[in-house]
Amino acid sequence: MTRWHLTHRVCLSAIARRKLLKSTVAALAAALSFASCDSASTSNQQTPANDEALSSKPCDALEKLVEPNGGYGGAILTIARFDGQVLIRCATGERIHDSGTDIEATDLFEIASISKLFTAATILGLVDNKLLASLDTKLADVTAPDGSKMNPEIYANLVFDSEGEDRSSELTIRKLLTQRNGLVDYWDDENFLKEYCADPNRLWQPEELIEFVRMSDAEWVGTASLEDVKFNYTDTGYVLLGFVIETATGIALRDAYADFIYKRTSQPLQSTYMEWRQPPPNTNQPRLSHRYEEQCSARGIPQDITVQERQTAEWAGGGLISTSADLTLFAASLLGAQFFDKDLTAELKKSLMPVMDTQSYGFGLMELEAGDIKYVGHTGHGDAFSYAVSELELVISGTFNNASAMSDGAEDDSLIGDRVARLLEAIAVDLPAVAARKHERPSPAAS
Repeated sequence: MTRWHLTHRVCLSAIARRKLLKSTVAALAAALSFASCDSASTSNQQTPANDEALSSKPCDALEKLVEPNGGYGGAILTIARFDGQVLIRCATGERIHDSGTDIEATDLFEIASISKLFTAATILGLVDNKLLASLDTKLADVTAPDGSKMNPEIYANLVFDSEGEDRSSELTIRKLLTQRNGLVDYWDDENFLKEYCADPNRLWQPEELIEFVRMSDAEWVGTASLEDVKFNYTDTGYVLLGFVIETATGIALRDAYADFIYKRTSQPLQSTYMEWRQPPPNTNQPRLSHRYEEQCSARGIPQDITVQERQTAEWAGGGLISTSADLTLFAASLLGAQFFDKDLTAELKKSLMPVMDTQSYGFGLMELEAGDIKYVGHTGHGDAFSYAVSELELVISGTFNNASAMSDGAEDDSLIGDRVARLLEAIAVDLPAVAARKHERPSPAAS
Protein backbone atom coordinates (compact mmCIF):
# COMPACT_ATOMS: atom_id res chain seq x y z
CA MET A 1 0.00 0.00 0.00
CA THR A 2 1.33 3.40 -0.93
CA ARG A 3 -0.18 6.66 0.22
CA TRP A 4 0.75 10.30 -0.39
CA HIS A 5 -0.04 13.55 1.31
CA LEU A 6 0.98 16.59 -0.75
CA THR A 7 2.30 19.26 -0.70
CA HIS A 8 4.23 17.49 2.05
CA ARG A 9 4.66 13.91 1.07
CA VAL A 10 3.92 10.89 3.21
CA CYS A 11 4.96 7.79 1.30
CA LEU A 12 3.80 4.65 3.11
CA SER A 13 4.33 1.14 1.86
CA ALA A 14 4.42 -2.28 3.49
CA ILE A 15 7.54 -3.57 3.28
CA ALA A 16 23.30 -1.38 12.90
CA ARG A 17 24.39 -3.07 15.21
CA ARG A 18 24.22 -2.58 19.00
CA LYS A 19 26.80 0.10 18.84
CA LEU A 20 28.09 2.63 16.43
CA LEU A 21 31.36 1.18 15.23
CA LYS A 22 34.46 2.84 16.51
CA SER A 23 36.86 2.10 13.69
CA THR A 24 38.55 4.93 11.88
CA VAL A 25 38.00 3.30 8.53
CA ALA A 26 37.38 5.45 5.54
CA ALA A 27 34.85 6.53 3.16
CA LEU A 28 31.15 6.31 2.91
CA ALA A 29 29.43 4.50 0.07
CA ALA A 30 28.52 6.13 -3.18
CA ALA A 31 25.34 7.52 -4.58
CA LEU A 32 22.05 5.70 -4.43
CA SER A 33 19.79 4.80 -7.28
CA PHE A 34 16.33 5.51 -5.98
CA ALA A 35 13.13 3.57 -6.54
CA SER A 36 10.15 5.88 -6.70
CA CYS A 37 6.77 5.42 -5.00
CA ASP A 38 3.45 5.54 -6.81
CA SER A 39 1.75 8.85 -6.19
CA ALA A 40 -1.68 10.34 -6.04
CA SER A 41 -2.31 13.84 -4.73
CA THR A 42 -4.72 14.13 -1.82
CA SER A 43 -4.23 17.86 -1.40
CA ASN A 44 -6.35 20.58 -2.94
CA GLN A 45 -3.33 22.87 -3.00
CA GLN A 46 -1.50 22.91 -6.33
CA THR A 47 2.14 21.89 -6.12
CA PRO A 48 4.60 22.67 -8.90
CA ALA A 49 6.06 19.56 -10.51
CA ASN A 50 9.59 20.49 -9.54
CA ASP A 51 8.50 20.97 -5.91
CA GLU A 52 6.84 17.55 -5.92
CA ALA A 53 10.08 16.07 -7.22
CA LEU A 54 11.95 17.87 -4.44
CA SER A 55 9.69 16.15 -1.92
CA SER A 56 10.19 12.79 -3.63
CA LYS A 57 13.98 12.59 -3.43
CA PRO A 58 14.38 12.22 0.36
CA CYS A 59 11.42 9.85 0.51
CA ASP A 60 12.80 7.73 -2.32
CA ALA A 61 16.13 7.53 -0.48
CA LEU A 62 14.34 6.38 2.68
CA GLU A 63 12.40 3.78 0.68
CA LYS A 64 15.58 2.40 -0.84
CA LEU A 65 17.57 2.29 2.37
CA VAL A 66 14.90 0.56 4.48
CA GLU A 67 14.72 -2.44 2.11
CA PRO A 68 17.43 -4.46 3.96
CA ASN A 69 15.13 -4.52 7.02
CA GLY A 70 13.08 -7.19 5.28
CA GLY A 71 9.93 -5.94 6.97
CA TYR A 72 11.47 -5.92 10.47
CA GLY A 73 11.13 -2.24 11.35
CA GLY A 74 9.53 0.64 9.49
CA ALA A 75 11.32 3.91 8.69
CA ILE A 76 10.53 7.55 9.40
CA LEU A 77 12.02 10.75 7.96
CA THR A 78 11.07 14.32 8.84
CA ILE A 79 12.72 17.51 7.60
CA ALA A 80 11.55 20.54 9.57
CA ARG A 81 12.55 24.11 10.26
CA PHE A 82 13.87 25.19 13.64
CA ASP A 83 10.43 26.72 14.30
CA GLY A 84 8.87 23.27 13.93
CA GLN A 85 7.33 23.78 10.49
CA VAL A 86 7.43 20.44 8.68
CA LEU A 87 8.68 20.62 5.10
CA ILE A 88 8.98 16.94 4.17
CA ARG A 89 7.64 13.95 6.04
CA CYS A 90 7.80 10.28 5.02
CA ALA A 91 7.19 6.88 6.58
CA THR A 92 7.46 3.45 5.05
CA GLY A 93 6.80 -0.05 6.35
CA GLU A 94 4.90 -1.36 9.35
CA ARG A 95 4.81 -0.02 12.89
CA ILE A 96 5.21 -3.59 14.20
CA HIS A 97 6.41 -6.50 12.07
CA ASP A 98 3.62 -8.49 10.42
CA SER A 99 0.92 -6.40 12.13
CA GLY A 100 -0.65 -4.95 8.99
CA THR A 101 -0.48 -1.50 10.62
CA ASP A 102 1.43 1.18 8.70
CA ILE A 103 4.06 3.20 10.48
CA GLU A 104 3.41 6.96 10.50
CA ALA A 105 5.91 9.80 10.50
CA THR A 106 4.46 11.14 13.76
CA ASP A 107 5.00 7.86 15.64
CA LEU A 108 7.21 7.52 18.69
CA PHE A 109 10.49 5.65 18.34
CA GLU A 110 13.40 4.59 20.52
CA ILE A 111 16.12 7.17 19.92
CA ALA A 112 18.91 5.09 21.52
CA SER A 113 22.25 6.95 21.49
CA ILE A 114 20.65 10.22 20.45
CA SER A 115 19.98 10.22 24.21
CA LYS A 116 23.67 11.02 24.67
CA LEU A 117 22.95 14.48 23.32
CA PHE A 118 20.24 14.92 25.97
CA THR A 119 22.73 13.79 28.63
CA ALA A 120 25.38 16.19 27.33
CA ALA A 121 22.90 19.07 27.22
CA THR A 122 21.84 18.35 30.80
CA ILE A 123 25.50 18.43 31.89
CA LEU A 124 25.94 21.82 30.19
CA GLY A 125 22.79 22.98 31.97
CA LEU A 126 24.36 22.02 35.31
CA VAL A 127 27.42 24.11 34.48
CA ASP A 128 25.21 27.00 33.36
CA ASN A 129 23.30 26.80 36.66
CA LYS A 130 26.48 26.52 38.77
CA LEU A 131 25.69 22.96 39.92
CA LEU A 132 28.99 21.93 38.34
CA ALA A 133 31.99 24.23 38.63
CA SER A 134 33.13 23.68 35.05
CA LEU A 135 33.45 21.12 32.28
CA ASP A 136 36.94 20.37 33.62
CA THR A 137 35.58 19.26 36.99
CA LYS A 138 36.98 15.88 38.01
CA LEU A 139 34.62 13.12 39.06
CA ALA A 140 36.22 13.20 42.51
CA ASP A 141 35.14 16.84 42.83
CA VAL A 142 31.49 16.51 41.78
CA THR A 143 29.44 17.82 44.70
CA ALA A 144 25.89 16.96 45.75
CA PRO A 145 23.40 19.57 47.03
CA ASP A 146 24.14 18.46 50.61
CA GLY A 147 27.86 19.10 50.12
CA SER A 148 28.90 15.46 49.86
CA LYS A 149 31.12 14.23 47.02
CA MET A 150 30.27 11.73 44.29
CA ASN A 151 30.60 8.17 45.60
CA PRO A 152 34.13 7.04 44.63
CA GLU A 153 32.94 3.43 44.41
CA ILE A 154 31.16 4.42 41.20
CA TYR A 155 34.27 5.44 39.25
CA ALA A 156 37.18 3.70 41.02
CA ASN A 157 39.38 1.21 39.14
CA LEU A 158 38.09 1.98 35.65
CA VAL A 159 41.14 3.60 33.98
CA PHE A 160 44.84 2.94 34.64
CA ASP A 161 48.07 4.56 33.52
CA SER A 162 51.13 2.87 32.01
CA GLU A 163 52.40 2.03 35.50
CA GLY A 164 49.18 0.31 36.49
CA GLU A 165 48.03 3.13 38.76
CA ASP A 166 44.31 3.86 38.97
CA ARG A 167 43.65 7.25 37.36
CA SER A 168 39.87 7.10 37.42
CA SER A 169 39.52 9.97 39.88
CA GLU A 170 41.20 12.22 37.28
CA LEU A 171 38.45 11.64 34.73
CA THR A 172 36.82 14.97 33.95
CA ILE A 173 33.40 15.90 32.62
CA ARG A 174 35.02 17.09 29.38
CA LYS A 175 36.83 13.79 28.81
CA LEU A 176 33.60 11.85 29.29
CA LEU A 177 31.63 14.13 26.97
CA THR A 178 34.18 13.90 24.15
CA GLN A 179 34.80 10.12 24.42
CA ARG A 180 38.51 10.63 25.08
CA ASN A 181 38.94 8.90 28.41
CA GLY A 182 40.39 5.38 28.04
CA LEU A 183 37.26 3.66 29.28
CA VAL A 184 36.20 0.19 28.19
CA ASP A 185 32.71 -0.11 26.73
CA TYR A 186 30.57 -2.60 28.63
CA TRP A 187 28.88 -3.50 25.32
CA ASP A 188 32.23 -4.98 24.28
CA ASP A 189 32.44 -7.22 27.35
CA GLU A 190 31.55 -10.86 26.62
CA ASN A 191 30.37 -11.53 30.18
CA PHE A 192 28.00 -8.59 30.03
CA LEU A 193 26.61 -9.65 26.65
CA LYS A 194 26.07 -13.18 27.91
CA GLU A 195 23.99 -11.95 30.87
CA TYR A 196 22.27 -9.33 28.72
CA CYS A 197 21.08 -11.90 26.19
CA ALA A 198 20.13 -14.46 28.85
CA ASP A 199 17.19 -12.50 30.25
CA PRO A 200 15.07 -10.20 28.04
CA ASN A 201 13.02 -9.11 31.09
CA ARG A 202 15.90 -7.92 33.25
CA LEU A 203 15.74 -4.38 34.63
CA TRP A 204 19.36 -3.24 34.59
CA GLN A 205 20.71 -0.82 37.16
CA PRO A 206 23.52 1.54 36.08
CA GLU A 207 25.77 0.37 38.90
CA GLU A 208 25.70 -3.12 37.37
CA LEU A 209 26.87 -1.77 34.02
CA ILE A 210 29.89 -0.07 35.56
CA GLU A 211 30.78 -3.24 37.45
CA PHE A 212 31.18 -5.15 34.18
CA VAL A 213 33.68 -2.50 33.06
CA ARG A 214 35.54 -2.88 36.32
CA MET A 215 35.73 -6.67 35.95
CA SER A 216 36.88 -6.58 32.32
CA ASP A 217 40.45 -6.11 31.15
CA ALA A 218 40.80 -2.35 31.60
CA GLU A 219 42.15 -0.38 28.67
CA TRP A 220 45.27 1.31 29.96
CA VAL A 221 45.89 4.73 28.54
CA GLY A 222 49.59 4.01 28.06
CA THR A 223 50.82 7.33 29.47
CA ALA A 224 51.36 8.79 32.90
CA SER A 225 48.19 10.86 32.61
CA LEU A 226 44.89 11.02 30.76
CA GLU A 227 45.95 13.92 28.57
CA ASP A 228 46.76 12.02 25.38
CA VAL A 229 43.95 9.46 25.27
CA LYS A 230 42.56 8.83 21.81
CA PHE A 231 38.89 8.89 20.86
CA ASN A 232 37.03 5.70 21.73
CA TYR A 233 33.22 5.63 21.46
CA THR A 234 31.57 4.01 24.50
CA ASP A 235 28.37 4.07 26.50
CA THR A 236 30.39 3.75 29.71
CA GLY A 237 31.40 7.41 29.82
CA TYR A 238 27.81 8.53 29.42
CA VAL A 239 26.64 6.19 32.18
CA LEU A 240 29.19 7.95 34.40
CA LEU A 241 27.76 11.29 33.26
CA GLY A 242 24.35 10.02 34.35
CA PHE A 243 25.79 9.48 37.84
CA VAL A 244 27.28 13.00 37.70
CA ILE A 245 23.83 14.41 36.91
CA GLU A 246 22.13 12.49 39.70
CA THR A 247 24.85 13.48 42.20
CA ALA A 248 24.89 17.19 41.31
CA THR A 249 21.09 17.56 41.23
CA GLY A 250 20.07 15.10 43.93
CA ILE A 251 17.28 13.77 41.68
CA ALA A 252 16.80 10.84 39.32
CA LEU A 253 18.19 11.17 35.80
CA ARG A 254 14.71 10.98 34.24
CA ASP A 255 13.63 13.98 36.34
CA ALA A 256 16.79 15.93 35.56
CA TYR A 257 16.08 15.51 31.84
CA ALA A 258 12.66 17.03 32.42
CA ASP A 259 13.94 19.95 34.50
CA PHE A 260 16.91 20.86 32.30
CA ILE A 261 15.66 19.85 28.83
CA TYR A 262 11.98 19.06 28.31
CA LYS A 263 10.71 22.20 30.06
CA ARG A 264 13.29 24.55 28.57
CA THR A 265 12.86 24.11 24.84
CA SER A 266 11.03 26.82 22.87
CA GLN A 267 7.91 24.72 23.45
CA PRO A 268 7.90 21.99 26.15
CA LEU A 269 8.65 18.52 24.81
CA GLN A 270 5.40 16.54 24.88
CA SER A 271 6.42 12.98 24.05
CA THR A 272 9.98 12.33 25.26
CA TYR A 273 10.52 10.03 28.22
CA MET A 274 12.81 7.35 29.66
CA GLU A 275 11.53 3.96 28.58
CA TRP A 276 10.82 1.41 31.35
CA ARG A 277 11.77 3.89 34.09
CA GLN A 278 8.75 6.19 33.86
CA PRO A 279 5.32 6.18 32.22
CA PRO A 280 4.61 8.15 29.02
CA PRO A 281 4.10 11.84 29.88
CA ASN A 282 0.48 12.01 28.69
CA THR A 283 -2.39 9.79 27.61
CA ASN A 284 -2.55 11.29 24.10
CA GLN A 285 0.83 9.90 23.06
CA PRO A 286 1.49 8.96 19.44
CA ARG A 287 1.77 5.22 18.92
CA LEU A 288 5.17 3.61 19.45
CA SER A 289 6.95 2.05 16.48
CA HIS A 290 9.08 -1.01 17.23
CA ARG A 291 12.79 -1.61 16.77
CA TYR A 292 14.48 -4.89 15.78
CA GLU A 293 17.88 -6.59 15.97
CA GLU A 294 19.48 -10.04 15.77
CA GLN A 295 22.09 -9.69 18.51
CA CYS A 296 20.52 -12.13 21.00
CA SER A 297 18.64 -14.24 18.46
CA ALA A 298 19.85 -17.85 18.33
CA ARG A 299 18.16 -18.39 14.96
CA GLY A 300 19.33 -15.16 13.35
CA ILE A 301 15.79 -13.82 13.10
CA PRO A 302 15.40 -10.18 14.20
CA GLN A 303 13.80 -9.82 17.62
CA ASP A 304 11.42 -7.07 18.67
CA ILE A 305 13.62 -5.36 21.25
CA THR A 306 11.10 -2.62 22.04
CA VAL A 307 9.21 -5.11 24.25
CA GLN A 308 12.38 -6.23 26.07
CA GLU A 309 13.06 -4.68 29.46
CA ARG A 310 16.77 -5.41 29.11
CA GLN A 311 16.95 -2.26 26.97
CA THR A 312 17.32 -0.49 30.34
CA ALA A 313 21.04 -1.32 29.94
CA GLU A 314 21.26 1.79 27.74
CA TRP A 315 20.30 4.29 30.52
CA ALA A 316 22.10 7.66 30.15
CA GLY A 317 23.76 6.44 26.96
CA GLY A 318 20.56 5.58 25.10
CA GLY A 319 17.37 5.09 27.11
CA LEU A 320 14.93 7.64 25.68
CA ILE A 321 11.85 7.47 23.47
CA SER A 322 10.84 10.52 21.41
CA THR A 323 9.29 11.81 18.19
CA SER A 324 10.63 13.80 15.26
CA ALA A 325 8.61 16.80 16.49
CA ASP A 326 10.32 16.73 19.90
CA LEU A 327 13.74 16.13 18.38
CA THR A 328 13.27 19.18 16.16
CA LEU A 329 12.41 21.39 19.14
CA PHE A 330 15.34 20.02 21.11
CA ALA A 331 17.92 20.50 18.35
CA ALA A 332 16.67 23.99 17.54
CA SER A 333 16.79 25.07 21.18
CA LEU A 334 20.18 23.47 21.80
CA LEU A 335 21.95 24.92 18.77
CA GLY A 336 20.00 28.16 18.75
CA ALA A 337 21.46 29.31 22.09
CA GLN A 338 18.15 28.96 23.97
CA PHE A 339 19.45 26.59 26.67
CA PHE A 340 22.68 28.21 27.84
CA ASP A 341 24.53 31.49 27.63
CA LYS A 342 26.23 32.20 24.31
CA ASP A 343 29.71 31.30 25.60
CA LEU A 344 28.63 27.81 26.67
CA THR A 345 26.73 27.31 23.41
CA ALA A 346 29.85 28.35 21.51
CA GLU A 347 31.93 25.87 23.50
CA LEU A 348 29.44 23.13 22.61
CA LYS A 349 29.86 23.87 18.91
CA LYS A 350 33.65 24.15 19.19
CA SER A 351 33.91 20.79 20.95
CA LEU A 352 33.76 18.88 17.65
CA MET A 353 37.07 17.20 16.79
CA PRO A 354 37.83 15.00 13.74
CA VAL A 355 37.69 11.26 14.36
CA MET A 356 37.65 10.04 10.74
CA ASP A 357 37.30 11.41 7.23
CA THR A 358 34.40 13.91 7.07
CA GLN A 359 33.20 12.98 10.58
CA SER A 360 33.79 14.56 13.99
CA TYR A 361 32.68 14.12 17.62
CA GLY A 362 32.21 16.59 20.46
CA PHE A 363 29.98 17.01 23.52
CA GLY A 364 27.48 14.32 22.58
CA LEU A 365 27.57 15.68 19.03
CA MET A 366 28.47 13.97 15.79
CA GLU A 367 29.22 15.95 12.66
CA LEU A 368 29.10 14.80 9.05
CA GLU A 369 30.27 16.94 6.14
CA ALA A 370 28.48 16.19 2.88
CA GLY A 371 29.44 18.64 0.15
CA ASP A 372 28.69 22.12 1.44
CA ILE A 373 26.36 20.80 4.15
CA LYS A 374 27.43 20.23 7.75
CA TYR A 375 25.12 17.97 9.75
CA VAL A 376 25.42 18.14 13.54
CA GLY A 377 23.54 15.77 15.84
CA HIS A 378 23.67 12.10 16.76
CA THR A 379 22.79 8.61 15.50
CA GLY A 380 21.25 5.88 17.63
CA HIS A 381 21.31 2.08 17.69
CA GLY A 382 18.74 0.91 15.18
CA ASP A 383 19.72 3.73 12.84
CA ALA A 384 17.73 6.45 14.56
CA PHE A 385 18.99 9.90 13.65
CA SER A 386 18.61 13.57 14.51
CA TYR A 387 20.82 16.10 12.70
CA ALA A 388 20.62 19.86 12.42
CA VAL A 389 21.93 22.08 9.65
CA SER A 390 22.34 25.35 11.52
CA GLU A 391 23.07 27.46 8.43
CA LEU A 392 19.69 26.46 6.94
CA GLU A 393 17.89 26.20 10.32
CA LEU A 394 16.73 22.68 9.46
CA VAL A 395 16.49 19.47 11.48
CA ILE A 396 16.50 16.05 9.80
CA SER A 397 15.25 13.30 12.10
CA GLY A 398 13.78 9.82 12.05
CA THR A 399 14.67 6.15 12.32
CA PHE A 400 15.11 2.90 10.40
CA ASN A 401 14.11 0.84 13.48
CA ASN A 402 16.56 -1.97 12.73
CA ALA A 403 19.99 -2.48 14.27
CA SER A 404 21.06 -5.47 12.20
CA ALA A 405 20.21 -4.63 8.58
CA MET A 406 23.02 -3.06 6.58
CA SER A 407 22.24 -1.23 3.35
CA ASP A 408 23.38 -3.00 0.16
CA GLY A 409 25.31 -5.55 2.20
CA ALA A 410 27.88 -2.94 3.23
CA GLU A 411 29.76 -3.10 6.49
CA ASP A 412 29.13 -0.20 8.84
CA ASP A 413 32.49 1.56 8.96
CA SER A 414 31.02 4.92 9.84
CA LEU A 415 30.80 6.66 13.20
CA ILE A 416 27.54 8.17 11.99
CA GLY A 417 26.31 4.79 10.78
CA ASP A 418 26.61 3.77 7.12
CA ARG A 419 22.91 3.85 6.36
CA VAL A 420 22.26 7.16 8.10
CA ALA A 421 25.31 8.70 6.43
CA ARG A 422 24.04 7.54 3.02
CA LEU A 423 20.66 9.12 3.65
CA LEU A 424 22.18 12.43 4.76
CA GLU A 425 24.55 12.49 1.79
CA ALA A 426 21.73 11.67 -0.63
CA ILE A 427 19.56 14.61 0.47
CA ALA A 428 22.35 17.16 1.05
CA VAL A 429 22.32 18.67 -2.43
CA ASP A 430 18.60 19.53 -2.22
CA LEU A 431 18.50 20.92 1.33
CA PRO A 432 19.03 24.59 0.37
CA ALA A 433 16.02 24.36 -1.97
CA VAL A 434 13.98 22.59 0.71
CA ALA A 435 14.86 25.32 3.22
CA ALA A 436 13.72 28.00 0.74
CA ARG A 437 10.16 26.67 0.63
CA LYS A 438 7.38 28.89 1.90
CA HIS A 439 4.70 26.27 2.54
CA GLU A 440 2.47 26.35 5.55
CA ARG A 441 2.61 23.65 8.25
CA PRO A 442 1.06 20.47 6.83
CA SER A 443 -2.12 18.94 8.15
CA PRO A 444 -1.68 15.65 10.05
CA ALA A 445 -1.14 12.61 7.84
CA ALA A 446 -4.21 10.53 7.20
CA SER A 447 -4.38 7.36 9.22
